[in-house]
Amino acid sequence: MDPEFVIFDEPDSGLDPVRTSLLCDIILDVHSKLGGTYLLVTHDMATAKKVSDYIGLIWQGEVVHYGPAKEAFENEDPFVKQFLAGESGSLLYQGVERLKESGVKAGYIEPALLHADPDECERYAGKLIERLKIQR
Repeated sequence: MDPEFVIFDEPDSGLDPVRTSLLCDIILDVHSKLGGTYLLVTHDMATAKKVSDYIGLIWQGEVVHYGPAKEAFENEDPFVKQFLAGESGSLLYQGVERLKESGVKAGYIEPALLHADPDECERYAGKLIERLKIQR
């Protein structure tokens, strides 16, 4: 068997950190020997960082970021930065009231609004409002 394209769908799900790291080592080893294209779907950022050449971040069915892994983890976009860091933030939904005033339903409020910097939250809330106006 010598596939050109391999998909791993949450291969690290339910594994402890040591076995997850071992699995990453195996994936990297097999890829170095066989080549091809590997697509790995994961919510584990350590796995993504260890095995990925490129990272795509999908949110609500849209690709919100795609590029080299190094760029992804150095990205300054509030949503990308927060997601890849696995941070929930320290303030509770900055900008939510502004979103509600604009008629945005609660289900559309993204976790990227959880930031320690209120000014950054306000800017992001404005971008989100504009994006949602286009989608309506």
